[in-house]
Amino acid sequence: MKKKTITFAFVALLVVMLIAINAQPGLAYWLRVDRDNATFTAYAMGGGGAGQSYTGHALRSGDAAVHRQSNGQPVIPYGTYLYLKSYSVAIPNGSTGGTDNFSSLIVNDNGGGTGNEYWVDVYFGRWRRSSDACTCPGVSNSQCTVGSTNSCTNAINYGTSTHSFYYYRWVN
Repeated sequence: MKKKTITFAFVALLVVMLIAINAQPGLAYWLRVDRDNATFTAYAMGGGGAGQSYTGHALRSGDAAVHRQSNGQPVIPYGTYLYLKSYSVAIPNGSTGGTDNFSSLIVNDNGGGTGNEYWVDVYFGRWRRSSDACTCPGVSNSQCTVGSTNSCTNAINYGTSTHSFYYYRWVN
């Protein structure tokens, strides 16, 4: 019980400090950015089918792509965590045969042209069943890993949905 009280006191002190810093002009701070009613879609393969991001980084299930700015950088910086409000993304795991539920995603890719912060494309992996072809609509030269699910089918079946999320942005 004492540990919970100390933890609560520490968190409360941290919140008070952040509010105090936030109120002082000229100081840097973390700003919570809320995005309600964002469009969520899903994709598989990535990077021409090799499971790579737009910048060539290896993608993992639960990574996210967002629109990019005119300079090619994502509208939400790489490495930013997107915290889903009252929702988690269920992604079938081709290795274990189970399902991984993600209540937060990491921006590690961009795509869909230029746009705003109201679109999130969730990466579903590059799995295929041994009986399935290694193809994904719109992706050439797919490179698949044989497992217990088909990431392309799962991404297509995910479709389009609307959800809310938030993230933190550093403000100078």
